[in-house]
Amino acid sequence: MSIEVNVQELANILAHNKIVQKYEGRIPIYEDIIDEFVGQRYTKECQKEFNKLYKKYWELIKDHVVYPFREGDSYWTVHYAEDSHQYHIIESCWDDVSEEKFMENPDKILFRTKFDAIKHLKTIGTENYIIVPTG
Repeated sequence: MSIEVNVQELANILAHNKIVQKYEGRIPIYEDIIDEFVGQRYTKECQKEFNKLYKKYWELIKDHVVYPFREGDSYWTVHYAEDSHQYHIIESCWDDVSEEKFMENPDKILFRTKFDAIKHLKTIGTENYIIVPTG
């Protein structure tokens, strides 16, 4: 069984809950703001603590994410190029940058082969694509 999790949102919720648990009733957590918009934001002390907690939780969660590929694996993506009005099928090699991009947008469709990417484009009804050469 797999569970989809928005890592940024989960880290944000965990850090916020920890701030409330630690400071509520002891010191002000929020300060009113009216310069940008009417609302509230964390006090400077709480914001500093939130940033540390967010980073801590982000790293903890990230260490337990199962990626769809292993370092060095080839994979394919499809991008729509506005300037040429056609789809580009692009081969990539899984690395640290791929992991970061995956964490930013885990819903992006990745393909194991070029033919899987072509098949996907055909199922959405387009033959208007090019295979971008690597290198």
